[in-house]
Amino acid sequence: MANHCYNSVTFTGDMEQLKKLEKRLKKTQENCFKEAYTDQGLPIPTTVSDENSVWLNGANYHFILFKKTDNWTDSSEDVYDKYGSKWFEPYWSFDEDTLQMWGDSAWSPMMPLFMKICKFYKLNASGFYSEPGMNFAGDFEMNEAGMMQHIPATYRAHLAKNNPEVFWDDILVWISEGYYEKLDAIFADFKEVDWELTPSEIETLEEAFKDFQNLPTP
Repeated sequence: MANHCYNSVTFTGDMEQLKKLEKRLKKTQENCFKEAYTDQGLPIPTTVSDENSVWLNGANYHFILFKKTDNWTDSSEDVYDKYGSKWFEPYWSFDEDTLQMWGDSAWSPMMPLFMKICKFYKLNASGFYSEPGMNFAGDFEMNEAGMMQHIPATYRAHLAKNNPEVFWDDILVWISEGYYEKLDAIFADFKEVDWELTPSEIETLEEAFKDFQNLPTP
């Protein structure tokens, strides 16, 4: 089973530098369209051409977001050390003072690539990543000098903190699907993410667990 890591990052800084980054992304998209469609004699699907999206293959990150002629040095030969993952499929949006990028990568987050972008284009960045299959997530901030802050967490703790309604709904779904054999296991999941249950929440969980227990055996 493939494990995809979701990345979300916002770049801020000098407007001209942000424009250069977007120009590079657009050029990369054009090259991808040419290779995947035009060179094959195929029309570019409207659903694809209407979106700011691009496929970044690990071996080509250097040449895609920078330039072949740029003075770029990196002693590491491992794509995960260099860029964070072997591929990244980001979408992006650009407004007056920020460039946002989001999308899936393979197994691990793209922070090394984001740091390279910050360094090369002299930008700041902040964002988060999450991987439910491997239960990890984190928040980060960086600038052209490197990482300023990195707060790793479990996926579930990150979800409970940033999207508590989704976390709560997930627990209720898991109860209805028989994920929990004991009520204490449900409470333990909330304790793990430092969620202090209210009496009303406890009652709701107890009722949901009781309802599942009373379902007829198939």
